[in-house]
Amino acid sequence: VLRVHAELLELGVDHLELGLLVQRLAQDGLQLVQLVSVQGVDHLLDLLFKVGFNEVIHDPGLLLWGQLYLISRVVAGQSSLGQGHTSSQYNNTPHSSILVL
Repeated sequence: VLRVHAELLELGVDHLELGLLVQRLAQDGLQLVQLVSVQGVDHLLDLLFKVGFNEVIHDPGLLLWGQLYLISRVVAGQSSLGQGHTSSQYNNTPHSSILVL
């Protein structure tokens, strides 16, 4: 009877150890799911950013808008030459590389 009792106690201890291992495995699994979820969201946001940025770069309307803006800056710069500025003063401005082709 004592031997059966000792084996039952040992079986109980093994059961508790197994329960702790399963609990630890469940916690590690949950952390893995959270990590994969965060990485998935990160990749999704990165992809959306790249696609959005690519759309902005390749949007003909935005490209046309940028070209019109540069042309307007050139025209505005040329009209200021007639207001007392010399061409040498104008070529020293930071945007002179746009105008001097």
